[in-house]
Amino acid sequence: MAIYVGFDKLSRKYVVKALQTEHNHSHTADDYETYATTRRLAGEIREHAELLVAHGAKPCSVKQYLNYIGSNVTLRDVYNMRQKIFRSMLIYSCVH
Repeated sequence: MAIYVGFDKLSRKYVVKALQTEHNHSHTADDYETYATTRRLAGEIREHAELLVAHGAKPCSVKQYLNYIGSNVTLRDVYNMRQKIFRSMLIYSCVH
């Protein structure tokens, strides 16, 4: 989708010159699988993954396990989860 805008000198306003509503590439199911919303873990699987990370499991191993059980997480997702857990643990230890 694209919107082409130009400036009309006579009316001194911006105007839409052209509107293209077609995508310039195809969308597949594989594209959908890469979106963060579809990779997000929920419920029991998320709790299990957080437990593995909190107890020192290597991120690569956690990713392999999650992919094995059918989740489509990336290594970056696991590292982000790890960072969030350690940050919350640090805040908790500073408060108490």
